[in-house]
Amino acid sequence: MKIPLYLEWLHPETDQDELRPFYASPASAGFDLKAAADLLIAPGATVLVPTGLRMAIPEGYELEIRPRSGLSLRSRLRLPNTPGTIDSDYRDEVKILAYNSFSQAEIPALLAAQSALLQSFGKIAECLPLREYLEQRGQSEAVHSLPGKMAELPVYLDEAGELWGSLRIKRGERLAQALLKPVAQAEFKDSEDISAFGEDRGGGFGHSGI
Repeated sequence: MKIPLYLEWLHPETDQDELRPFYASPASAGFDLKAAADLLIAPGATVLVPTGLRMAIPEGYELEIRPRSGLSLRSRLRLPNTPGTIDSDYRDEVKILAYNSFSQAEIPALLAAQSALLQSFGKIAECLPLREYLEQRGQSEAVHSLPGKMAELPVYLDEAGELWGSLRIKRGERLAQALLKPVAQAEFKDSEDISAFGEDRGGGFGHSGI
């Protein structure tokens, strides 16, 4: 069954061919969403990735934003509010909440394990104290607020001078998948004893009752 989903391009002269969402196969449940801009996501950072699209989601449906399994396997990119929900009355640009879950504290373990992430992040080109890194970026005030010896902790940079482990998102890259799903709204009714409705499995919070 096909449900109409109307798209509005924010930059119609450049976006449509490169950024159009699509189903990867005839049986795909979700369609791929692409990044509309080049972005750098530093380790530990969370950003909103634009898609260049506004959508008219039909009433009675929601759009669920979910991770792409292949991208989650190959990188540290995560979608922290999975699944994200876009309501049928939302008419602003669709954006993807993306998080770089890598921490530079993991570097010794990655080296010991010869992780594939070592190749994906490239060469560690420089190591300098956190104090010096912040000063080079005009954040000297932040240095004075660091407790104890934190200012001397090592910071690793890649060959472009960015934090090693930064994720580089390219315009047109497939970042997420979206599912169009029917929804029902609840009609709230007070009751003195909800055990009269349905079954009670028992067991309490976080327990299956078995």
